[in-house]
Amino acid sequence: MDWYVNLLREQVTYWTPPTRDGYGGYTWGSSTALLGKWEDGESLIYAIDGSYTVSSTKVWIGIKLEEGGYLFNGASVASEPPAGAKQIMSMDSIVSLAGSGVVYYKVFLR
Repeated sequence: MDWYVNLLREQVTYWTPPTRDGYGGYTWGSSTALLGKWEDGESLIYAIDGSYTVSSTKVWIGIKLEEGGYLFNGASVASEPPAGAKQIMSMDSIVSLAGSGVVYYKVFLR
């Protein structure tokens, strides 16, 4: 077991980005319980054109997630993201110092 796995101890719930249901609404995938490290605090996210946006939260997670999906700090079995869930706006991959591939991901939320 790698050392970083010990840092991902907090319960986080993930929903994939919604899809249109054909009636003007959206359909959500089922919620997925994950372990991560939730950190509230602002971060600047820079685009290639030099513009930037501000992220309100960072989450360290062990698997790649989809931009546009939602994360909730805690456990939830709700069919759609509850109040307090935040949208994924960007993601960075953190590579092993030994060069063995991606170790974990840093996810930035709106």
